Amino acid sequence: MPVYAPPAKCWQEIDRELDKVAAEAPLHSALHELPAYTPPSMVWARITDTLEADTSQQQLTEVLAKLPQYAPPAKVWTAIEGGIRPPARRFQLMMLTRAAAAIALVLGLWWAWSQPDEAPLQATYTYDQQTTRAQFASIEDWGQADALMQKAVNEFREDPVAKQLPTYELLLSEWADLKDAQEEVAKMMERYGKDAQLIRQMSEIEKERSGLIREMITQI
Repeated sequence: MPVYAPPAKCWQEIDRELDKVAAEAPLHSALHELPAYTPPSMVWARITDTLEADTSQQQLTEVLAKLPQYAPPAKVWTAIEGGIRPPARRFQLMMLTRAAAAIALVLGLWWAWSQPDEAPLQATYTYDQQTTRAQFASIEDWGQADALMQKAVNEFREDPVAKQLPTYELLLSEWADLKDAQEEVAKMMERYGKDAQLIRQMSEIEKERSGLIREMITQI
């Protein structure tokens, strides 16, 4: 039989493997000489708790992601808002008729505050309500009435007796809301003109403001 002689590259590969083993021998020997270390049981318990917590958190996240979304009806939010904030006076805008505050209220306030300083301050007012047509002639007089009403509000705000009323903050809040509504309608009038519907809205706001002023005056 012929004698088999492997090629030189095979011997070279074997030499390289032997050299590698010889080079790693000190490392293996050093690793075997290292002292054995056994961690205390509390370390393993802590690792176990961490792994279990991560697993529970992942399961909770997956369950929450599968829950159906729920949008409560609008009446729920309305009920919540009503419980947080005291109910304020709401005014409804009339489409065909309006209820206007009587001019006598404004004249009475004007007369009272225009008296000399030595005369005692007496706010005399009357109130009337009537139905008018939608086309209102003019709203320029509302600016003068607004100044008188604001003066009454300032008197109410500074009055020590009024400050003790349980409705003190509520009345001032309602006045602020009505004032904002009046300014908004006034801006719309400047933009779109004195439309009949806008005039009716402004009239309704003025009626509510007049009623609020009467209530404030009775408390001073």
